[in-house]
Amino acid sequence: MFKRVLLLGGTGLLGYAWTNSLLARGIQVFSSVHNRCPETEDVFPLNLDFTNEDNLQSCFRQQQFDLVINLIAITSVEKCSLFPALAMETNALLVERIAKVCHALHMKFVHLSTDQVFDGKTPFNKETDSTNPVNEYGITKALAESSVIRMNPAALIIRTNFFCRGPAHRPSFYDQIVESLRLSESMGLFSDVYFTPIAASELICIVEVLVQKNRSGIYHVVGSERISKYHFGILVAESLEIKPESLIQSSLLERRDLVKRPLDMSLSNSKIKNEIEPMFEGLRASLKKIAQDRNNER
Repeated sequence: MFKRVLLLGGTGLLGYAWTNSLLARGIQVFSSVHNRCPETEDVFPLNLDFTNEDNLQSCFRQQQFDLVINLIAITSVEKCSLFPALAMETNALLVERIAKVCHALHMKFVHLSTDQVFDGKTPFNKETDSTNPVNEYGITKALAESSVIRMNPAALIIRTNFFCRGPAHRPSFYDQIVESLRLSESMGLFSDVYFTPIAASELICIVEVLVQKNRSGIYHVVGSERISKYHFGILVAESLEIKPESLIQSSLLERRDLVKRPLDMSLSNSKIKNEIEPMFEGLRASLKKIAQDRNNER
């Protein structure tokens, strides 16, 4: 069992959820610091120079982490398109250096990738399918995967699309839907964009099982249900027992102002089911659990 975990990008949505999960089990959590410091004093903040491989290696060696999880990424498709050099540095080159350092120090490395490494023309892509990204974001994430495999064969690469509640400073897609429903404010959701979402709590649990079993390579850690963004919103409303009148169907194909995106981002989770037989809660059950947690905090 790991005792000292470094979360790179620990103040983001998934990092926030993962930090709380680890701390609740008494695990020491270290977090890289960028624009925002960790929200809890129980986390050890680290100022890391990701451009200097020697300094990274010196810090990692000194701290002796059991597990390094990379959540750093520019996830905005538009920003990646506007600033391709920054996207390449953050999403690909930085990851390559971290993977190399972890390999040299024999530290387990987990890298979070995306379902946008495919072109979106076929449903339920598998780990063995060839990548074919359609935008700069997908291109940089696919390059990062290749670099990790080359630099660190023992590393674990996770393709996913998760949902969760975010902290006050960073509302999630789920939070935005809830706010629209609560205030009865119109929100357009794509009815022609499909994905296989999984609750962050389930994602975290499954990834940690893979780490404990010392798995390596690419895994799709996603839900089993292929669903449109609009239908996802309807299920959020259902879990909150709110009428979904404020949610409006829209089409990605009609949004000429947006950078091209894959229409079908659904991934197959058959590999993970065959190897570790995870007990998936199911989408409706996961949403209901989040809704109940939200109500209990009031």
